[in-house]
Amino acid sequence: MDATIGHGVICTLDECARRAKEADGHEVSIRTLGVLERFDTDTERGTLRATSKSASGADDVHIDVDFSAVRRDEDSAFDGAVRTGSRVCVIGEARRVGDEALFEIRARVVRAMDGLDMRAYGKALEIRRKFLGETPP
Repeated sequence: MDATIGHGVICTLDECARRAKEADGHEVSIRTLGVLERFDTDTERGTLRATSKSASGADDVHIDVDFSAVRRDEDSAFDGAVRTGSRVCVIGEARRVGDEALFEIRARVVRAMDGLDMRAYGKALEIRRKFLGETPP
């Protein structure tokens, strides 16, 4: 199975986790939404939580994120727009951590997405996939 996700392809946090675990040690490009549960400014690491129930029915998908590659200037999302509890869009690479079934995301871009209608977003993602003939990653 080809475990790559093309650049810019939208996937849920649960789908990202499954694809990263199947990537056999390679990194996969991801774009996903999550709620920033924790962020440590000293280590530049945090945790994302799924914004809704996953495809497997679990609503407790939590992913560790390395934010060290995200820009930190006056136009950065971390300049007041993103805080613990915020819904965020993360673009970066997902990779397995060690020999365990865990993975992390190395974020490149983070955007605040508070106020996004998740029901409409989910429906739009479903329609987009159907139109493009895509199957969920």
